[in-house]
Amino acid sequence: MKRAPTLAAIHAAELRVVQSERRVRDATRRLGAALRAELSRPSVVAVIAGVGGLCGIWLARRAQTKAPQRQELHVAGASLAGLLAAGAMRFVARLLPVLIRQAWSECQKEVQVGPYGQERP
Repeated sequence: MKRAPTLAAIHAAELRVVQSERRVRDATRRLGAALRAELSRPSVVAVIAGVGGLCGIWLARRAQTKAPQRQELHVAGASLAGLLAAGAMRFVARLLPVLIRQAWSECQKEVQVGPYGQERP
């Protein structure tokens, strides 16, 4: 005959579930912060812009060199280019305020401290 778990065992199991949920939530927040920090670096933004530009050039050349027999592919290429451009614009629109805020805070620190690290009176 199997015995029912005690109240302490039930409470301990519920506590483990809550702790696990908290760890998952904290890990998700850390991942989001790490991604934001990584994607806000100017070099990453430049790489993304460069890849987007190369994709746009490639799609534009591909549309020009192909014979106009396949109108569906031309429309699909234009739609894909539009989607890529919209995605890039959305990414930059989300990232721009963060970059401006970081630049502003750095500028304010420099104004308070001075250009050579000397404290101003």
